[in-house]
Amino acid sequence: MPPQPNSWLPIAIGAAVAMVVLYFRSRRLVTPRPLTPGRLWIVPVLMAAIFASTLYQHPPAGLDWVWLVLVLVVGGVLGWHRGKLIRIWRDPESGQVMAQGSILAVIFLVALVLIRFALRAGLAYEGAAVDAALFGNLFIAFAVGLFGVQRAEMALRAKRLEDSAR
Repeated sequence: MPPQPNSWLPIAIGAAVAMVVLYFRSRRLVTPRPLTPGRLWIVPVLMAAIFASTLYQHPPAGLDWVWLVLVLVVGGVLGWHRGKLIRIWRDPESGQVMAQGSILAVIFLVALVLIRFALRAGLAYEGAAVDAALFGNLFIAFAVGLFGVQRAEMALRAKRLEDSAR
């Protein structure tokens, strides 16, 4: 079923809100901040719990598992590269491990949001032909892979910095 004539308004409002959020998020990303490697595991564990809960509520069937694993791996690969874009160093004065995102990390984040909007619009256009539960599971699997592996990569580099200082 094709979209209704005024269906662009919710998309425009959503895009505007997303851009405002990304603007403020990007300002925070490029600001150097202390990094606590011991806390990097919290977000991936919470996301994995949400993913497990979603899989329990809407269990995939058949080949859906293949798609979930594939999307999880793609998210992990992109997460590794996104983690490499974040600069990590030891502050010479305080000895604290510091992290600072790059403009490339911000562009990467904006590209992911734009891809998500494009997928959502495409799926809305397709209507009932798409399994909404599977799409939700795929999105969460991608996020778990992306953020989990990104933080693992960052933790490994921070650990190496801490070990080299001893």
